[in-house]
Amino acid sequence: MVTAYKSDGTSEDVTASASYQSINPGVAVVKNGTVTAVDYGLASIVVTYNGKSFTVSVTVNAPEVVMVDVSVQPKAVVLAKGNYTQLRVIETYSNGTIKDITNSSTFSSNNPSVATVTGTGLVTGVSEGATAVVVTYQNKTITVPVTVTVPTVNRPSRDSNTNPTVVTTPSRSGNTIPGTCQTHVENVAPTNYAWKILFYVAVYGSSVGLK
Repeated sequence: MVTAYKSDGTSEDVTASASYQSINPGVAVVKNGTVTAVDYGLASIVVTYNGKSFTVSVTVNAPEVVMVDVSVQPKAVVLAKGNYTQLRVIETYSNGTIKDITNSSTFSSNNPSVATVTGTGLVTGVSEGATAVVVTYQNKTITVPVTVTVPTVNRPSRDSNTNPTVVTTPSRSGNTIPGTCQTHVENVAPTNYAWKILFYVAVYGSSVGLK
């Protein structure tokens, strides 16, 4: 506000009648006596009324950067028994920047028989069930739900397409009677669910032939 003092001791608000000019509009601008900060730094506003000028110094400070949020990633953990997941604690500031504060945080498991957590935030599944990991940074506490599952073992059904196959191979013994065979069973995929029988016959002697 611009006030004019008269010789009779009275005063008058002449803000609307005065003129204004910013010496450094890159830092601050002025319109109708209202100063608006543009960037941090120093500026001057020249006020003129009735042939008289006054200079007003303006200082624009850089905005204060403060912490606005603390979060944990991931927000919930689902893992199989024996597997592990790393938690990350992230601090967000008013200017949009973020900072990893995992190493400055503390971690504890509500039920270590289901899942454990190290001092650096590594969660390991111990047994099937549900628990939670409590993360603390300064005066802020965050609870992360943890679910541990047991891996499913796929067992072959009784209708499996694999059936035993009889494989007959010649005996390699030197005392074996010509034409005899040895038999063993292998698991192979059948054709049309029929057993596939392979015969290998060793014929000894020049008088025996295989047609």
